[in-house]
Amino acid sequence: KLDNRLDRNGARKIIDAIDRLDKAARMGAYVDAIYNANFELMEEVSKMSDMAATLNKTLENAGYVTRKMILAGIQAKEEKAREIAQNLISRGFDMKETAEITGMDIEKVRALSEQ
Repeated sequence: KLDNRLDRNGARKIIDAIDRLDKAARMGAYVDAIYNANFELMEEVSKMSDMAATLNKTLENAGYVTRKMILAGIQAKEEKAREIAQNLISRGFDMKETAEITGMDIEKVRALSEQ
């Protein structure tokens, strides 16, 4: 029920909650930038038994998505790139152009063109 009877303690709790959310958002953006810039290294580190738990806990504490969700997002981006590549190939773009446009490895584009 909404009303206008907020006291100082309640207001402080709301402000603290907003502050925590803001810090989590900033931490999430920071972790996202690091993870994207160093994806292969972060993946390698996250596979180490003790490091995986630490990394996942850090991401969770930051309000960030889990490693599994990150990988799902990357897989979705890769699938979209494959779809675009297939479309470009069907329109007559050569493999080099297709690789440059999609950011895909030329060998993956070659494999798509052979399908």
